[in-house]
Parts: sequence; C-alpha cells; structure tokens
Amino acid sequence: MDSKNRRFLSAILAAGEGKRFGGNKLAAVLQGSGRTVIQQVIEKALKGRASGCAEGPWAILVITNLVNMRTIPSTEGVEVLDNERYREGMSESVKIAIKEALRRKAEGLFFFLGDMPFISDQTIQSVSLKALQEPEMIIRPRWQTIPGFPLYFPSRFFDRGLTIAGDQGLKSILKPLSESVRWIETIDSFCIKDIDRPSDLQN
Repeated sequence: MDSKNRRFLSAILAAGEGKRFGGNKLAAVLQGSGRTVIQQVIEKALKGRASGCAEGPWAILVITNLVNMRTIPSTEGVEVLDNERYREGMSESVKIAIKEALRRKAEGLFFFLGDMPFISDQTIQSVSLKALQEPEMIIRPRWQTIPGFPLYFPSRFFDRGLTIAGDQGLKSILKPLSESVRWIETIDSFCIKDIDRPSDLQN
C-alpha cells in the first residue's frame, strides 16, 4: 500500500490526575516555549503525522477526563475523548484508543503520553517512518536500554491490547511480544522523561 494512503491513528494518553505534580500538569506552562504541556505534546504528535503520510487519513486523539478536558486546546485534526474510568488506570485509556482504531479500521496506533512534551522531533519521526516501513511490527525508541515513547502498536495485536487492566498500560502484553518489537536506539533521553513535578517543566 502507498504510504500516503495508510490509515493510522495517534492517541495521546492524558487522563491521569497528576497527584505528585500537585495539580493539573497538562495546563502547566513550559519554561522556554511558553506552551502548556499538553499543547506541546499535541504539536509534537501533529509533526510526527506530517513527517509520515501527511496526505493519508491519520487522526489524533487525546484521551483524557472531564477535569482535564477544559485544558485541551481546540486543534484542527485533533479529537478529544472522555475516559470516564480514568481512575482505574492507564489501561482504560489504552483500550479506548484501540476501540477507536478498530472502529476506524486503522492499521496501527501511535501512543504518546500527555506529560512527555520534550521528546525530540527526530525521535518521533524515526518511529513514524519505521512504522511506515514495517507496519506489522511494534516500533519503540530506546534510550540506554530503557523503552520510551512514542510507541507504535500494530492492528494485529489490538485484541491483546483490549485484555489489559490497571495502570500497567501495555507493559503486561509487550514482554511476550518481544520478538515482534523493532527498537530505535536514540540519544534522546526525553523519550523516557515525563513531567512529574513543577521542576520538570524546564527542558
């Protein structure tokens, strides 16, 4: 299939309560850029889409909760979905994204975390382009042996993704699928770093 016509979906998981941060970290302003955390993550996801197949059907979802929803900026090409069961852990957001991907007949999902705004454009583009080359494989960046984001998850594993529970996200099913993972080694340590405390807002 021509890469321009591939059907992908990007999901930004942003339904956490930010308890350790002490408030809604999605709305916190990043030092330097002046953007909010979630605004910058959305912009990163949009750039990743454009680098891969700008002409193809590639939607971006933000999976959040009603409390956080008012902090999500209205952005063309971005849809915001409410996770009513967000207190049950990240797995609920993952399953919402997978169900949307199934409904839209997407070939695969790119997972971003809503509190990781400093991932380099190069890392995102590398994952995006590798997914275009090997859309049946799991694609993930890795910094010094530590798995990072964004994570590409192909449709052939969607059924397994719907079985997860709690706050483990996709961890519980990725381990037995290790032979289906293509790693992208990177010097970008920000692919593993989230905003946990106010001091993390400075790049």
